[in-house]
Amino acid sequence: MIWLALLASTAATASEAPIAAPQVASKAEPTQDFAAVEAAVRLLRSQDYEKQMEEAALRSANASFDTMFEHYAQEGSALPADLVDEIRLVILNNTRDLVEEMKKTALNDAAAIYARYFTAAEINELMALQSHPVMKKVQQVTRRMMPELMQIGLKTAAARQVELKAKIAETIESWQARQPNESDKS
Repeated sequence: MIWLALLASTAATASEAPIAAPQVASKAEPTQDFAAVEAAVRLLRSQDYEKQMEEAALRSANASFDTMFEHYAQEGSALPADLVDEIRLVILNNTRDLVEEMKKTALNDAAAIYARYFTAAEINELMALQSHPVMKKVQQVTRRMMPELMQIGLKTAAARQVELKAKIAETIESWQARQPNESDKS
């Protein structure tokens, strides 16, 4: 019944997995306002969208990784430091590869989404607002704030892992008790 233990372990960490996002077309829909899409592309480029996307993905991967391994260490399941470093490298390289793949369409996908919610004039106004000193500060500070803000959810999720693992183990135990014994099958 080792698979049940693996299932419990996998299910417990599944809550840490991101929710699947809806599929987004990589090209603007024919009914979209192409002027708005073009304005959104300019807006996103002015914000260095692709660089921000990569930085956010790496911060998120690092924060999730740190929280996960801190949780394991607290449970007494710490891995050797050199193995943790190797796993971190695999995860970060995977994240970088993911971002490179996303870069093929992400800018246009994001611009199409903006164009569904804003007109070209509104997007141009957003660009103008970006030159305001307070908005520039928000853009700079937000990048530094994000890891701290992400920790709020990650710490809460990590704190619930023990309870979740216990509930999953209880569910498996209950399910096993309801299963017919091997001797009953003959």
